[in-house]
Amino acid sequence: DQSQGDAQRKAVAQVVFTATGIDGVDAVRLLVEGKSREWPRGDGFFQREPLTRAAYPDLDPSSQPEYPPAPTSVPSPTTTAPVAATAASTTPVTTASATTAG
Repeated sequence: DQSQGDAQRKAVAQVVFTATGIDGVDAVRLLVEGKSREWPRGDGFFQREPLTRAAYPDLDPSSQPEYPPAPTSVPSPTTTAPVAATAASTTPVTTASATTAG
């Protein structure tokens, strides 16, 4: 199951990042009942050797944006003067007709 595999990859990465966050720890070997086994890396492959942060570049907390995001400067609202809508004045047009006889 893909989602289960992804969850395991993220869980292993979390252990690796937590352990390597301790001064002097560069890699982590995970054992189950004292035995080595293969663990998923960030690229989907498995490895039995000790895992490092480099195995999970997409999950590295140092490459993630700050949370919560740092506030950004928001421009102050611009004040605009209200513009009154006026109807165009209309001047009546008088039409004259002339009739000529003849």
